[in-house]
Amino acid sequence: MPLGKVDLVDIQCVLVDERPDWVLVQGDTTTVMVAALAAQHYRFTAAECWTGITCNAAWALGRGDQIGSLTPGFQADIAIWDMEDYRELPFHFGVNLCDMVIKNGQLDPNFDTDTMKWTKSILKGLAVPADTLDYCVAYGKARVVRPGKDVTVLTYLTGVYDTLAAAHELAEEGLDVEIIDLRTLDYSGLDFETIGESVEKTGRVIIVEQVPRSMGVASRVSDEIQARFYDLLDAPVENITAPDVPPPVSRALETVMLPDLQYIKKRLRAVGTQ
Repeated sequence: MPLGKVDLVDIQCVLVDERPDWVLVQGDTTTVMVAALAAQHYRFTAAECWTGITCNAAWALGRGDQIGSLTPGFQADIAIWDMEDYRELPFHFGVNLCDMVIKNGQLDPNFDTDTMKWTKSILKGLAVPADTLDYCVAYGKARVVRPGKDVTVLTYLTGVYDTLAAAHELAEEGLDVEIIDLRTLDYSGLDFETIGESVEKTGRVIIVEQVPRSMGVASRVSDEIQARFYDLLDAPVENITAPDVPPPVSRALETVMLPDLQYIKKRLRAVGTQ
């Protein structure tokens, strides 16, 4: 239900992620993720998202008279976010923009600023600037990021940038890679029209994502492609994913686990030259 309709009956909304295991792995990325989902699926405004994770959340915990807002006499719990405009919040997904946490007027000793800076450095500069924050990405419409004729790559989020880098290097070897950003990942919203047009052109498909194989969308998408476009395929659909193990918190282990540029190039080269 859109929040505007909720307001008519005077109900206050709270944004929360009920999966504590995500907090251990992703920290404050869950806050950004929940805000993005609220804006996309329930039409929350940026202001309503902030209200849902601050003062409304405090009242839901029974502590709205102590925390949740910058009010004289309240506990000095402050989070400082790395963004130019508060309305940016719903337009990010999977990146921690929280720069500093202050608890009771003191810098939170449990907040790992080095880890946060490292996490943001991975995605910093990857976002495409928009002329205005008032824009919408069409649901169910994939985007052809790079046209090509030899092999189709389906990916999303940071996978787009990894595969683009690989495609540019492979172009020097004569392999022309088409890259499609799926954007909408739920089954009913997958853009099989765009996927089908690409498969008809290339005959080869490889799906790239960073999540473990059993936790991602690659298996479902590859199954649908082989069911829908079997006669157009010149080779089986292949998947590039992380190993099927729990995502590590260690930065060193994560670097080893995630598909890197050289591995993506190797697999693309093998599929494109079959």
